[in-house]
Amino acid sequence: MIIDDVRKTMIEKNNDLSDTSIHTGEINTVAEVDQWIELLSTESLKINGIRITLNPIVADYFITKFIGMENKPQLKRLELPKIKLLHFVWQNFFAGLNAFTELEFLGLEHSNFDYELDLDYLGAYLKDNPSLRQIDLICEQTILKPIVVHPSGLSMQVPPDPIFKSGKHAKKLCDYLQTNKHLMEFKYGAIFDSISKTILSPEIQQILDANGQAIQRSHAIMNAVHSLKNEYHLNGIINRFQVYLQQSIKNLKDNHQAIELGSNGQPVCLNLMFVPLKEICNLFELAKECKEFNESALKDKLHNQIKYFGTQHALLSKLYKLRGLESEASDHDKVVLQSLRQDILNSWNKAVAIEDSSLRNKEMEVVIKNMIAGCQTAKSKVNDKTSSALIKNIILILGSLLTLGIALGIYAAVTKESRAARGSFFYKDVEISSPAITEVENKLKDFAEDSEKYYADLLAH
Repeated sequence: MIIDDVRKTMIEKNNDLSDTSIHTGEINTVAEVDQWIELLSTESLKINGIRITLNPIVADYFITKFIGMENKPQLKRLELPKIKLLHFVWQNFFAGLNAFTELEFLGLEHSNFDYELDLDYLGAYLKDNPSLRQIDLICEQTILKPIVVHPSGLSMQVPPDPIFKSGKHAKKLCDYLQTNKHLMEFKYGAIFDSISKTILSPEIQQILDANGQAIQRSHAIMNAVHSLKNEYHLNGIINRFQVYLQQSIKNLKDNHQAIELGSNGQPVCLNLMFVPLKEICNLFELAKECKEFNESALKDKLHNQIKYFGTQHALLSKLYKLRGLESEASDHDKVVLQSLRQDILNSWNKAVAIEDSSLRNKEMEVVIKNMIAGCQTAKSKVNDKTSSALIKNIILILGSLLTLGIALGIYAAVTKESRAARGSFFYKDVEISSPAITEVENKLKDFAEDSEKYYADLLAH
């Protein structure tokens, strides 16, 4: 790319070449150096990457001018292939490189960088923890040791041990990297040697690997925050959950259709609901590692929203269990359990089908209260104890949803003695119909609590 083309592109993009990489071609004269330096020192210039090929005659002059630019471009990638510099210029180069605060890749392949003599200059740069993530110092070929005589009598040249695998130079580089939190890749040696991690000492490789993992984690956190702030992306997850929710309700309403189970033994619809629920939970857990997100109102809003959806999943799980117990219950209890399930699902299905979110939310509050009342009625009708216990647990869930945990707290207080006697907060399945109803009732209480928080958030935002 010739300099006039670059200048034209800069004008067209208002000096923002953050999506563009430049190749200067070979720079051979002092005049060409001055032209490029003038261009690169343009105020507010952003460049994704630049590959600069220098004739050895002007290499020292270019680097001196490049490092000394008053206005330095925002630069992510800098490649100087086959560059040949004087020893003291390498020192000046690395001393001035810290001013390029966004530099992530430095390519010095096939240069005359001396792994021994110039290490301290590079090390001082790396010690200051620059943004650099990758450095390429590969040479043209492995330097061979002098000819040696093999015991077999054959004469041969053998490659030396990698300089940063062990010994004083490996230790020195490792010491320089102790404060570095960004470098992930350090290539040196012959081109084929550089592919292997074994040419670095275990201590050096451990630092690079740890930096890489931390940076990947940081990227994951930022991506999670971005995804949760993106309403289009977030609504896509929520809509998928709602689709599977309605499908689950439809399946549960059908008394004759067999429930399709997944490989984990759970209903397929529940598994499908769990996928978007888990996705949003994973994003939320990652985002909580961001200080800015933790201090935002979005965190509390999403926390309540996730609980709201989670309790719907839990309630459906109990209703699936309730349907499964219908076949084991007595004829009398079977009718009661089936009627309870249908009443809950019919009212729930009508509510979730309302398109206007404000009206839907108000309807859900009424629905949950009616669900709890229905559980109480069903519990008084069933004969065997297992049905009753499940219904009681469902009432707990519904009540805590609707009353922000107050109903759950009341239950805990008034049933303290009976719970202590059986050694469990929830009713155990030592019975049939009643415990099943109680479990649904418990989930409904949780549902009520979380929905109230969720609706409050919707009104506040």
